[in-house]
Amino acid sequence: WHYSRGFVGMSIAALLFMAGLTGAILAFYNDVDKVLNPTFYHVKPSGKLLAPPVLIAKLEQARPEILVWYQQYPKIPGETAMMSAQARPNAQGTYPAIQSDIFYVNPYTAEIVGEKYWGKCCLEPENLLNFLYELHHSLKRGFWGNYLMGLSAVALLINCLWVLLGSKGRSKSGSSVFLIPTHHRPVAIMLAILLLPVAISGIAMNLPVEVFKPVVSIFSPVQPSIYEEYAGKTSPDFGSRILSYDEAYQLAQET
Repeated sequence: WHYSRGFVGMSIAALLFMAGLTGAILAFYNDVDKVLNPTFYHVKPSGKLLAPPVLIAKLEQARPEILVWYQQYPKIPGETAMMSAQARPNAQGTYPAIQSDIFYVNPYTAEIVGEKYWGKCCLEPENLLNFLYELHHSLKRGFWGNYLMGLSAVALLINCLWVLLGSKGRSKSGSSVFLIPTHHRPVAIMLAILLLPVAISGIAMNLPVEVFKPVVSIFSPVQPSIYEEYAGKTSPDFGSRILSYDEAYQLAQET
């Protein structure tokens, strides 16, 4: 049992460490990416900014194989515009392979100053953060990943509660339970307090329907998320796009 407990603890620690490390890096995605790829984010201001739909149109003209579906327009002079794209279907209705799906564009000239493909492996400056993003989410993707992360968080929560509530009065000769050593109770209590929010947030993110919401609903009503509401809708409920980017932009300017 002693060795099994140690193996389980080390496995949970390694999993949570990898998820925590990649998550901590991704929490500062833009800041880190600006250091890795400064030319993607900064240009020299020159003249008047082109309107958002003009930038989209010019990018699609320069790269006819793509369709832009998302845009971040610069708020500060000297920043680039970022646009995400997908493959444009051909006459046969199939989607050709594209080399890049994220573009950084000079908002004054519509020149492409940087591009990359989301999730492409691996360690090049332009690909590193997107690769880490995919790695982070692959740890909790599907049945095995999602439930493994969730059960690891449950185990960590039990460990924290055991230290805070159940190990009172233990001697210094005590052992460790999974992750937290209990030989020195003040240190164990400090670790348990620090890891308790991690455990709760891990359960909330990975087992929201199975564990977190049922427990929270005991104390307070829980409303379904927008994703849960739309999960039961059929495709006609989403409607269809009837405005071009330019028409939507002009309407937004008027209102």
